Amino acid sequence: LLFNIIVQVLFIIAVHSMSSPDPWSEMEDTMLDTRLMKGQYFEEMDRRSMTTRTQRTCNKQVSDTMASQINNIAEYLNLSADKGLIALPGCMICFLAMLFWVVEITVEIRRTFDLTLVVLQLPISKRTSIEESGAAHIVNGVTRYHKVLALVFVIFPRALISWFLLMFGKRFLAGTMDISELILNTCALEFVKNVDEMIFQAMATRTL
Repeated sequence: LLFNIIVQVLFIIAVHSMSSPDPWSEMEDTMLDTRLMKGQYFEEMDRRSMTTRTQRTCNKQVSDTMASQINNIAEYLNLSADKGLIALPGCMICFLAMLFWVVEITVEIRRTFDLTLVVLQLPISKRTSIEESGAAHIVNGVTRYHKVLALVFVIFPRALISWFLLMFGKRFLAGTMDISELILNTCALEFVKNVDEMIFQAMATRTL
């Protein structure tokens, strides 16, 4: 249980470190300087076509960091010439990804809330009593100590992790400007949400 919590917390920290509310803040000054100092600079002009570096960059005739960023922006805003059969702008795909992620975390929070009600409504007894009925397990009663342990070490961390995944996940998706990475990041967040269950199924004994 503690190992599961540690793994998910490490993944959440990784997601938070990779997310940015303004993904272009670091590149903005560099792109402006390049546009002003090199883009219109006479020595950077192509003598044969009489075009500036800025014109060649916009026409995809130059391969550099600025050209790559401009291409990413064009694809995200659906301004690219190669739009395909069904082309959606990046903002729409980002909205759908964030909507999917909010629904996923909402389901997780509801499950946590239902589990909390189940634990709180369990009858209190002097000893924890669990009966096996075929493949099912019937809890006849639990001690206060076990009920507090379940609330503190299972339910509370699960609710807290779901909340942080919701907040950092939305920020992570909103800061993704590449459409292909946006889809991959959505799948990565789903992996982070389910990593505790995968670890439990891999490490738990068959009796559990």
